[in-house]
Amino acid sequence: MKIRINTTPEGAIVRNQNFDKIGKTPFEIDKEDYLGQKIFINYDGIIKEFVINENTNFIEESFRKTINQNEEEVYTSDGSTIDALNPNTPSSNNKLYMIGGIVAVLGFIGLGYWFFDSKTDEKSTTIKTEVVEQNETEKSNIENSVEFVDKNEVEQAEKPKEEKSKIESKKIEENKPASVAEVAPKTEEKQFSEEQAKAIIKQSISLENNKNANGLVNLFSSKIKRYKSKNNLSKNQLISIFNEWWNTVVFEDKQVAGITALGDNTYKVKINYNYQVEGGNEKNVIYYGIYQFDKNGKIIELYID
Repeated sequence: MKIRINTTPEGAIVRNQNFDKIGKTPFEIDKEDYLGQKIFINYDGIIKEFVINENTNFIEESFRKTINQNEEEVYTSDGSTIDALNPNTPSSNNKLYMIGGIVAVLGFIGLGYWFFDSKTDEKSTTIKTEVVEQNETEKSNIENSVEFVDKNEVEQAEKPKEEKSKIESKKIEENKPASVAEVAPKTEEKQFSEEQAKAIIKQSISLENNKNANGLVNLFSSKIKRYKSKNNLSKNQLISIFNEWWNTVVFEDKQVAGITALGDNTYKVKINYNYQVEGGNEKNVIYYGIYQFDKNGKIIELYID
């Protein structure tokens, strides 16, 4: 019976309990071959573990990531909020209300003059009446000017103030002392290229041929995830593996026949290998090695495909 393995997105690497690669999703395995065993699904550095049992008929797993977006309130310089979809909300209505209030106050003053004049003699009344009439005329003129206030004219009157404020803000910004972050030159992060990876692979093969364990181990990361069938090794353990193998062979010679980039700093290397074990005959084989690098150009995995 087949067990189908699907992931979102597709292309996740499927490995057995020995961490050997057995395929990429979408992928099917024989249930009988893996019953009671663990399999691992690896996508973009995220590894998930599954145990195959009698009830396992398919595996569906998602590796998607979600992003939370935050909304911000926008405020004007006087502290009032602005409609984020319509930031150009008119702001001249308050000025019209202020002018209307002034007109009302003038009206009350004129009324007071009229009441006071009614209590004085005729001559005084005549003089005060002229004053009241004059005030009434001024009030009328103000009312007429308020009634026909042009909204565009109010906005145009405010523009010089806004322009002046912008110019002053710009001058302050220009005169502000530069921070350390602004003065310090930006350093470009060095990218680990495919050409560099291929050069390191060829260098590692040359060091193996010369049985240079110290030089070879310096090409590896301090965190070695895998070397052939062994996982999570230290550099000292890796040197012991090299020396143990070299003590069993009379000679060996490896030549790189081709290098193919697989993505994610991973490369598949075709190697022609001539060697002779002590007490045995000379052999010539061709095998493929998988090299994986970290972002600093150090080998973190090397195993036989």
